[in-house]
Amino acid sequence: MAETAAETARETPLAGSPVGSRPANPQMTRATEEASRCAGDGPARSRQRHLPRRAKGKQAVTRVRAAWAALLALAFLLQRELDDAVEAAWQSLRDSPVFQHDSFEPVIATASFAFWLFFFQFLDDFLPLHQYVINPAERRKDKHTGIPPRAGAAYLGVIMTYDYFFPRRNIPASGPGSFAKVLLDIFIALVVYDALFFPIHLAMHRMPALRFIHARHHESKALYSTEVLRHSLVDGSLQVAVNILTLNLLRLHPFTRMCYNIVITYMLTEIHSGLDLPYMLHNVLSDRVLGGPPRHEEHHRFGTHNYQQFFTYLDDLVLPWIDSGFAMSRHARGGADVAAPASREAAAKVT
Repeated sequence: MAETAAETARETPLAGSPVGSRPANPQMTRATEEASRCAGDGPARSRQRHLPRRAKGKQAVTRVRAAWAALLALAFLLQRELDDAVEAAWQSLRDSPVFQHDSFEPVIATASFAFWLFFFQFLDDFLPLHQYVINPAERRKDKHTGIPPRAGAAYLGVIMTYDYFFPRRNIPASGPGSFAKVLLDIFIALVVYDALFFPIHLAMHRMPALRFIHARHHESKALYSTEVLRHSLVDGSLQVAVNILTLNLLRLHPFTRMCYNIVITYMLTEIHSGLDLPYMLHNVLSDRVLGGPPRHEEHHRFGTHNYQQFFTYLDDLVLPWIDSGFAMSRHARGGADVAAPASREAAAKVT
């Protein structure tokens, strides 16, 4: 009887949200629920890994896809002009004292974060985009916190101090290559960063000793773009370290590194925006390739899956294998799999 009631509660959708609500658990307080969301042992685990497509945005997505197709066709026709533009931009940047400064890249990353945060705050405050809000019910409860300037100041202070005592920036004479090569290098860097951060993110959810590191990032139940900066010092440092490791492993050209920092700061801000806009790449391509804000919103709500920040292949192909192995090891020791419930039925029995 209890299982039937729990199943009914799970299948009842949250008002204004495309994802089913969590089952009711009167014994769980709000504080406990927030902690469990980070720990990955929430009241229920969603059976579907992809949020259903909103009917309101289908026509808009079709138009955006057509625009992207036209843009790609135009880029193909203007390859030589684009390559010349990249080379001209590199020639003007190479001799600039600002570009040559050791702290240029962290300054660009911080300025890019600030720009994208203001961009999404403008969308939230001044444009009628309510139909694209992923979780409107929780957004009405959680107040917008605004842009925290101290995070950027602290990050720049540490990095610029290090750069002052240990200068290391090396500017090559040759350019970054063609426009297509710059795009390909950025794509590869995003894939590598996402793959390297996946096990760290997973560990911060599944290992009890590490959960406190990531808990602050899951304090809010509704996502706004500013949530991208809501994290502990260790949590933020790990992301920066993985980003630096990625760039050093791939040995990207300084011009490409600059462009990559602009792109990755946008993508990190976008997945925390709480908006499912038609122009976003997970709609233009497929949510089986890029998770986008819907899957990251689901991650913040449940904490049991969608650990990749951008792509989906590790969550869809590797995570089920990790979960099954974890469940088997727990079963062999005679314990219940709490950190990664093997099914919604198992989660329902907890309630």
